[in-house]
Amino acid sequence: MSIVMPLVACIALFYFRPGTTSSSSIKVSIYPAAFSIHWWCHLILFLKMTSLQVWISLYRTPYVIVTYTIQSWILNSLRHGLITLAPFLTDGHALLQIAAMIRFPALLSASVTFLVWNFMLFPMICYYISDTADKVKFVKWNCTYRMVQIHLCNIIYAVIGAQSDSSSQPFDYNDLWYGLSWSVGYHLFYILILDRIGAHIYLIFSPRSKYAPFLLLAVPAAIVALHRMWNADIVRDSISVSSLCFMAIFITVASQIIVPYVLFSKD
Repeated sequence: MSIVMPLVACIALFYFRPGTTSSSSIKVSIYPAAFSIHWWCHLILFLKMTSLQVWISLYRTPYVIVTYTIQSWILNSLRHGLITLAPFLTDGHALLQIAAMIRFPALLSASVTFLVWNFMLFPMICYYISDTADKVKFVKWNCTYRMVQIHLCNIIYAVIGAQSDSSSQPFDYNDLWYGLSWSVGYHLFYILILDRIGAHIYLIFSPRSKYAPFLLLAVPAAIVALHRMWNADIVRDSISVSSLCFMAIFITVASQIIVPYVLFSKD
């Protein structure tokens, strides 16, 4: 059942596939000009996100790349890299088309990672850890630089990638289709490959989970809701790139100084 439904979703996605990408989304002019402030912002984020991913692969484990969180991180890093390259390309270039295609999937995946970890998994894990010392240790681990970046600042970097001052155009049906396709693709990857080799990263999405049929219906509905929510924010253009950058810096500094040395200074 859990395999049939994603396959049915693939057929539906193929049947309702979008037409040609909007020409306005593959023009160089919608992206920040080369060497402008916003261009440097995207370049710095691309280098920062890529270097952190390389560090995780070299000094932690390369297999973390199969997780949804890291896949989202890589997708957003790619988005910033393509925006950096955009001023040096021509209208309609294949790389500009890729940048347009992953704009919403990058924001969507970061939103899912941010919401699921910070408002579902993290509170649940803290609740079920009975030993106070272990709970404090887990909270400290969650406040490490790496975890703060991939689980908290990730949503800020994604919003910057989708809502820079030069390209804050509303999401359309094509964007929704790309987001749904990305999610269905990862779900199939999890069921057909990761689950088969015993890599049970997300037990709730296991084909043997009693929640699997419900989630297969709830996830597309959540994607549509996020599409509408972010589209409303994009249209309002209420958050500037400079404010988002300041927010990311504040969260990073606070998590590395305030949390370890103030909240847990007695340990």
